[in-house]
Amino acid sequence: VVVHDAKTDEEGPRLGLLKIRKDRPPKYKRLEIEDWKHEDGRSNDLESICALPGRSGEFLMAESGYQKQHFGRLFHIAVHKKIARVLSVLSLPLIAENTKKTVGDNFEGLACVSHHGSNVLVVLGERGGSALYPSGVLRWGWFDLSTGSLTWPTEGTKGKDVAAPGPWVHGDSKRDIADLYIDTAGILWATATEDPGNDGP
Repeated sequence: VVVHDAKTDEEGPRLGLLKIRKDRPPKYKRLEIEDWKHEDGRSNDLESICALPGRSGEFLMAESGYQKQHFGRLFHIAVHKKIARVLSVLSLPLIAENTKKTVGDNFEGLACVSHHGSNVLVVLGERGGSALYPSGVLRWGWFDLSTGSLTWPTEGTKGKDVAAPGPWVHGDSKRDIADLYIDTAGILWATATEDPGNDGP
């Protein structure tokens, strides 16, 4: 399951299925969501998605952050037989809002880890590369599968800085966290990228 970062005023897919096939090219199918279950309507700048541990076909997907006190949502969705639906809409932590003058929160990574029964550790990756966030930041909260509630503790919203190593051609456009991945050993990996312009990273 993949997400697309279309803005709220842009047409185009928000969600899709990508099937990886051994001897043939990958196959893509667009998924539609009819009801976003929120007054802000369809998604704006989806950046990340993670599978919920122990919940077949259920995912969390996150927008990049808030704009003018809108968006900043985490969608709990279910995908079944090529149909996607929103189960609930939760709020991301608001540390710094995005404005015309300031680049605020930009969450580009998301990971979910099972933790003691119905609790899921939700890890967000702030990309970094801005005046406010020169480096990436890991932030975390707790999603309770039994109640559907999401909490962001003070320590989790404060977060942990992450600086990607290595020489960079465009150091001023480096993003320390472009995606997050947890392997089978429980190790959290982050990918980093340079993004010097709109032609792509």
